[in-house]
Amino acid sequence: MVKRLAPYILILFCVLPAILALYSDSVLGSADNLAHLFRIVNLDYALQQGYIWPRWAALEGHGFGAPIFNFNYVLPYYITVGFWHATGSLIHGSQLYMMLTLVVSAFAMYAFTAEFFGIGAAIVSAIAYVYFPYHLMTVYLYGSYGEALAFVLVPFVLTFLYRFLCNHSTYYFLLASFSLALLVLSHNLSAIMAVALMV
Repeated sequence: MVKRLAPYILILFCVLPAILALYSDSVLGSADNLAHLFRIVNLDYALQQGYIWPRWAALEGHGFGAPIFNFNYVLPYYITVGFWHATGSLIHGSQLYMMLTLVVSAFAMYAFTAEFFGIGAAIVSAIAYVYFPYHLMTVYLYGSYGEALAFVLVPFVLTFLYRFLCNHSTYYFLLASFSLALLVLSHNLSAIMAVALMV
């Protein structure tokens, strides 16, 4: 058991600098972070009104509202609302969300590359995936909640698709389909690019 967990512990230790730098008592000053936080507040407000899958963000547009949820991805916002209520703080809930996207994306890339190159190379690829400049820019500079989650889901889609192609198991086909559906709900542009890569 310890031997199986060792690569994940090593990966977590190596990506800690990228994760811990996210923790603060203030809002991350990135390009889109404030806009995403306001959408999360709008989603929470709609959920409190009883709308499970809202299409209208009532607090946007200087209080006139806007149909943001008709056009923008929503899964990252639902997850962050959950973390907000779990931590009691919107700021810390959003930071926890971003931290977990970095950690789980590393684990997902490890699982995918271990299929082909073995444990050592998979550990290196997982760490490199987190420190890939565009990945860090997505989290720290852009503050893109959807793209951060897409970094988690793309390796899962590829892993399950590869396993399905190897043994034609319905189980892996369903997992690949479910992961792709989550990717569409997380960041539709990343889903389009992922499908184009797979074809």
